[in-house]
Amino acid sequence: MALLTKSTFLKGCQCHKYIYLDKYYKKEKDPLSDEQRKKYEGGHIVGAMAQKLFAGGLDVSNISKSRDVLLQETKKLIEQGHTILYEATFEYNNVLVMADVIVKDDKEWKIYEIKSSQKISVTNRTDAALQYYVIKGSGLPIKEFHLSCLNYPRTEVIEMKAEEIPSNLFQFEDVTSFCKEQLTIVEEKIKDLKTTLALPSIPSTPTGDHCNSPYTCEFIGFCNRPQQEINEGLFS
Repeated sequence: MALLTKSTFLKGCQCHKYIYLDKYYKKEKDPLSDEQRKKYEGGHIVGAMAQKLFAGGLDVSNISKSRDVLLQETKKLIEQGHTILYEATFEYNNVLVMADVIVKDDKEWKIYEIKSSQKISVTNRTDAALQYYVIKGSGLPIKEFHLSCLNYPRTEVIEMKAEEIPSNLFQFEDVTSFCKEQLTIVEEKIKDLKTTLALPSIPSTPTGDHCNSPYTCEFIGFCNRPQQEINEGLFS
């Protein structure tokens, strides 16, 4: 059975064809634009700043690139009594997620998902609901789930030096109740996307407004090619 991640789940929510191509035809992706590259790099910079805000934690992603190792190490670090982890890794129902920051509060945990935008979107909330579903399902007791966004323009933030980072860099929104309400919906969507990935061929989804909403699809060039060229490219 195909493994889902937070990234593939969100792509599937945008378009069934998108998730299918991303899973089986990665070589057909459009080249990464300079704007997209800067956006990804900016996200990493903001994430590193968030780790400074929740100082004293361990970054699980630095341990290994192996899914199994990351899952094992997360479990081990929690059992050893660590109270702050970055990129803690969890799996449930064949869905894998990495939480930006988790902080222990008594016997439960607070989860923080860090965004590099100045507002929280519907997609961000969907992201949070999926993470809540997986982390809760994996057995970790969750007290709260928070989404954060920037109080300053990202272009300004990524140029800040360590000593210039303001204490109010982030604003937080508690989305715990929303995540709880979405558990059944998330589970049904996971089932739907797994069914899509089990299809014998690419779904015949036409192009449209969804190709650029909420994010620009990485396969627009592929989908806009004549069908004959697509077939020749897939089977050459």
